Amino acid sequence: MKWYPWLRPPFEQLVASYQAGRGHHALMVQALPGMGSDALIYALCRFLMCRQPEGHKSCGHCHSCQLMQAGTHPDYYALTPEKGKSSLGIDAVREVSEKLYEHARLGGAKVVWIGDAAMLTDAAANALLKTLEEPPENTWFFLACQEPARRLATLRSRCRLYHL
Repeated sequence: MKWYPWLRPPFEQLVASYQAGRGHHALMVQALPGMGSDALIYALCRFLMCRQPEGHKSCGHCHSCQLMQAGTHPDYYALTPEKGKSSLGIDAVREVSEKLYEHARLGGAKVVWIGDAAMLTDAAANALLKTLEEPPENTWFFLACQEPARRLATLRSRCRLYHL
């Protein structure tokens, strides 16, 4: 993923809010294609998963960072549509929601990333609502969306909207 210079101020602002204990458990990032929302969200995910953050950055060498870099962290869930489908269905959301209520496999944070919230079916969005209303401790949700107004109002109301 490409890191753009304009991502630094929002990244530092969001990390500071999480460090101060004011970070929202569900963040919906609104951005146009090519603005770098994926890079911003991934960097936030890495920071939250890191066991030894260095200032505003993940350390890059702890076990959690190594697993994130390898794409194999057991407490990181990137929800994408199944192969051959254009939408993200209720089964995938329910499966992840069940795992979130279990103890974190590495004892740290659990992070869910929905790369395009527009792909959520209405049933999947409604299933996600219950978890967003009462999230498990130390669990974070990140949703990227070009047009939040087209998402369910109840889903938007459970998230902090951040314009990139």
